[in-house]
Amino acid sequence: MKHTFVFIDKLIILLKYVPRSLDTEEDKTKARNVITLIHGYTYTLKKLINAHKNKKYLERLHKAHIAQIEDWAEKVASAFEKLDLLLEVLDRDAKKLEAVIKNEPQKWQSVVSDMALGMMKKRI
Repeated sequence: MKHTFVFIDKLIILLKYVPRSLDTEEDKTKARNVITLIHGYTYTLKKLINAHKNKKYLERLHKAHIAQIEDWAEKVASAFEKLDLLLEVLDRDAKKLEAVIKNEPQKWQSVVSDMALGMMKKRI
């Protein structure tokens, strides 16, 4: 489970390095590198989440008892589902950003700000 949170941290930290514009080749290179890392982190996180969704892991969560947290196994499973949805959105966003770099770099700023990636970046 801790590996999952390490990669979530890496992903969130990475989002602050998304360039605000693609005015220079250096900005485009940074953007491509960030997108490549986003794909890698989302892929790794999806694998980790799927490993935690297996029946054996969920049974272990149900058997563990934490008195302070009611229905905590269900809450953990729900958190993984929400994280999985976020990863799907980030993956789609990264693909859109790749297309913008190749075809319409002048639209970068508006596309980034309209996407989940941009919203997360603003919160950091």
